[in-house]
Amino acid sequence: MSFTDKALYRTLIANLVHRRDLLRWGAAAAAGLAVPPVLAQTAPPAPEVFPGKEKLISRGSRPLNLETPAALLVQNAITPAGLLFVRCHANVPEVDAARYTLTVSGEVRQPLKLSLKDLKDARRFKPVTVEALLQCAGNGRSFFEPKTSGNQWERGAVGVGHWTGVPLSAILTEANLKPSGRFVVFDGDDVPFGTAADFQKSLPIEKALARGTLLAYELNGKPLPADNGYPLRLVVPGWSGTYWVKWLTAITVQEKPFDGFFMTKAYTVPAAPQPAGKEVPADQQVQITENNVKAIVALPAPGDQLKRGALTTIAGFAWSGGERTIRSVEVSLNGGTSWFQAELENRSQPYTWRMWRYNWLPVSPGPVQILVRATDSSGNLQPMEASWNPKGYMYNAWDRVALTVV
Repeated sequence: MSFTDKALYRTLIANLVHRRDLLRWGAAAAAGLAVPPVLAQTAPPAPEVFPGKEKLISRGSRPLNLETPAALLVQNAITPAGLLFVRCHANVPEVDAARYTLTVSGEVRQPLKLSLKDLKDARRFKPVTVEALLQCAGNGRSFFEPKTSGNQWERGAVGVGHWTGVPLSAILTEANLKPSGRFVVFDGDDVPFGTAADFQKSLPIEKALARGTLLAYELNGKPLPADNGYPLRLVVPGWSGTYWVKWLTAITVQEKPFDGFFMTKAYTVPAAPQPAGKEVPADQQVQITENNVKAIVALPAPGDQLKRGALTTIAGFAWSGGERTIRSVEVSLNGGTSWFQAELENRSQPYTWRMWRYNWLPVSPGPVQILVRATDSSGNLQPMEASWNPKGYMYNAWDRVALTVV
């Protein structure tokens, strides 16, 4: 049963129960018995349930967008599939794995049609596993001032997985790539709403052939969840999640840059910093590519009350883009006047995050704000303020968590 069918089923059942109650209470009233005072009230809607993603926060169900509470993310260096956020541009398609086909065409000498069985044939395509961070380009959008439109993600549209599949370079090699092939376009099986543009993305050939760029059919050793792209998705380590096309069905190699909506109109930012609130013409914007340097506080949570004199662990995670790693994470408890080095956990490697922690003994009661910033291996320092842009992408200001010591 599809997500839509399940929602309709819940609605029908709720209406059926309500009608039975009306009949029963009407008969009771006719007999002179007491009728429940809630009869004239409208029952509150049942909370939405998303099978396999029950602990996530809904940012919208049409299309489905789910965020992970940061406090749950910090419990695992590798994000369990059930805790990985969901970002969709259309309804999640129902894909029949037995009939699934991936086509490879365009500037290749040998066009391909590959079944899921073909892709999983280890004698033909040696499987590779990559540990890589996936982050929605809009992660942190809710913290921009002034506000921007779009899903109001906070900290949890991010996660790290072990992605297993076929290197894209192996597929393009078998297709016998022509020298004229300079850009690779990816399309999935999701169908856009109404007149909306089809979600298609493109990579330059250098990134398509790069180490780590993968057609993944497994997440953490198991088939991809439907919400996260089953049966096949593109994995582009170090780059924004907007390129990680889900439910992948078609790869087209072409000579010229792809000018689709989601390459030229959406997922773009101003080429140069702009004043907050200023609209920026399309010809003055550039495509998002690599993630930027960023650290986030996962514990304690905003609004928490901490006990004076009790040792408190401040914890979170930090990452950067491209092949850059995290060099350091710093914590401030006095508005940025002084900074203290946090302890970094898990080993340093490209494409993933570093978990970090800092032990603090609060001694004075009252409000306090935790600030955190990261520096990557290229010396990029997380800025005090993020570069505002009209679409709310790439937020990476110092993370700030306000709480109270009692």
